Amino acid sequence: MRVGSRTTLALILALAMGSLTDGGGIHASYRQRAFGLADVRTIHVVRIGSGEAGEATREALKEALRGVGFETAERAERADAVLRGIAVTKVVGGETVVVFRTAVLQSHAGETLWHAQLRSARSPGRQAGRVARSLRASVERAVWEAARRVP
Repeated sequence: MRVGSRTTLALILALAMGSLTDGGGIHASYRQRAFGLADVRTIHVVRIGSGEAGEATREALKEALRGVGFETAERAERADAVLRGIAVTKVVGGETVVVFRTAVLQSHAGETLWHAQLRSARSPGRQAGRVARSLRASVERAVWEAARRVP
């Protein structure tokens, strides 16, 4: 069973029992929850930085996200959310690398679902791994919290 399946099942059961409905309509807390962090499975990663270093960083992020159980999408409209970032490009040991400062996961409506301030790492791959692990932990925590709220 996938991580979000328990939450989805719990919400379906709660709706069937009427605990989340309000006179036939969907309760506001469910509407907010419907597009929250707990529902993110597929992520589109935009290029973070410029040139070859920016593309290498994007690819490292995609690989790291897949490594912790997310799917990645080449087109934003095929993803649940979009991962963006603020980064600087610098030369380390004669090689141009992209160093993250901030990573932001946004819904299609532009709502920030998750963000992280990052410290420098020696390699884009190491930073990508940190971003992916932190995001996965946040999604799992959101799933757990959503499941706790369902009576």
